[in-house]
Amino acid sequence: YCEERPLLLGNVGMGARLCTYYQKLNSNDQTAASLRNGSHGLGTLLTLESADKSPFLGDIRPGCCQSCLETNMYRAPIFPHKVSTTDYLLVRSSKGKLSLRRIDRLYVVGQQ
Repeated sequence: YCEERPLLLGNVGMGARLCTYYQKLNSNDQTAASLRNGSHGLGTLLTLESADKSPFLGDIRPGCCQSCLETNMYRAPIFPHKVSTTDYLLVRSSKGKLSLRRIDRLYVVGQQ
């Protein structure tokens, strides 16, 4: 979290799930079935009918996908970012041991 006092902060043990919403073009659109079988993005694929409203404040255009991070407190869109080859993650274990990990993918979660 980059805020000094975040408004929403999950407690230990509270989970979040990754979902990808797909807005159908029309009632005969079968793209969701092919997305479900392939590497469509992140998490569970949820299909929205053409008449369904977007689960976000903004709209999902027909035929498009939007990935998000969902908890019981919020639903926030996530966006992929390019990872530099010089970026690594420094991790400290509970025993104080430090280790470097390569970053394979990077996603940014929308503001709460």
